[in-house]
Amino acid sequence: IRHRVIASVTAELADKLFGSATVTLQLDQYPDGLVVEKDNQHLEMLTLEDENRSSLQVRLARALSAAWSLEARAAVWRDFDATGTASFRREVVYAGIIYSM
Repeated sequence: IRHRVIASVTAELADKLFGSATVTLQLDQYPDGLVVEKDNQHLEMLTLEDENRSSLQVRLARALSAAWSLEARAAVWRDFDATGTASFRREVVYAGIIYSM
């Protein structure tokens, strides 16, 4: 059973500088326990990244002209695995210039 809550807000912070924040909280429950496949030939692999979607993402953007803008992003992903069998952590920081036609 997968529960996911997403909240997002965007606001103008200063002169033409916009900020966005998105929070995603995902909690997975396994009422019958985790299924362990015994047939290795037909085993499908699923990464921890595919299963862990809880995150905090922040984005700042400022238009320089009608076509050009600056953007900076930062994001943190974490898992909330109640079983403690695995751990997932990821951080990303990005900055760039965007051209739109």
